[in-house]
Amino acid sequence: MQDPRSPAFRAYPNPVKDMIQISGTAPIDRVQVLDPAGRIVFMDKFHAGAYEVTLQLSHLSNGVYLLCIEARGATSFLRAVVGH
Repeated sequence: MQDPRSPAFRAYPNPVKDMIQISGTAPIDRVQVLDPAGRIVFMDKFHAGAYEVTLQLSHLSNGVYLLCIEARGATSFLRAVVGH
């Protein structure tokens, strides 16, 4: 069960072809994309306090990835499927 004080996020479209949009209830500080082995394959930091960001993921191979979204000192996780 998620803490009701924690920010909530969604990522779309999912499956991803090229770009994924992440939006949430708190300003996004950083997003990391991890491969199935847990390696960071992409990371981006945001300093403008954006509640919605777009990531270019076309360079990633087809597969399932974990999005680690940091906002207000909390980390949320979403799954993303990349399929070109």
